[in-house]
Amino acid sequence: MSVIHVKNIDEFFSVTSTGGCIVHYHAYWCTQSRFLERTINKLCKLNPDIKFVLVDVNKSARLMQDLLLNIPSVPYFEVYFDGLKIFNFNVALLHNLSEAIHTLNSKILDVKISDLEEEEVVLVGPIEESLIIEDVKIDKPDESLLIINEANRKESVKKEVKFDKDIKSKEKNNKKKNLKKPSSGISLLCCSPKRKSKSK
Repeated sequence: MSVIHVKNIDEFFSVTSTGGCIVHYHAYWCTQSRFLERTINKLCKLNPDIKFVLVDVNKSARLMQDLLLNIPSVPYFEVYFDGLKIFNFNVALLHNLSEAIHTLNSKILDVKISDLEEEEVVLVGPIEESLIIEDVKIDKPDESLLIINEANRKESVKKEVKFDKDIKSKEKNNKKKNLKKPSSGISLLCCSPKRKSKSK
């Protein structure tokens, strides 16, 4: 971006109403003003997000009279952001120019970050809504989840029933074995021969 030459009050307010601006008031007969022009041109190339505005106090004296009444001397600088004047300084405090550039770049960066965050909110909005919908679905259990849980429950019941049947079967078999195995006293009784009674 190149230095913007402003010639009337309408152009001035149009340029300074948005973004960051550094306004340099200069005069063609001022040696320091001419020297600073080269510096401003270099700074302009290094800081493309900042608008560097040049106002010639002699050529704009009639069209910008009200504004120039507040300019005590040249070179003189004013710093604007979104139409508001942040601060001003003269050539004796030229080191403030670097501070002005740093301040404006910081403000411009904050605006860019804010814009990105707003875009992210717009993009994330539908996703957040879907997440809310998912939360509602979770409150009402999914049918597939119910089916899986029911199957697990049935499988667990089957294993318990089978385990009980196995125990009962074993108990029944043990009882049968005990019945088949007579005690020693009974076996002797069964094996003893019957004696024939003698007739008298």
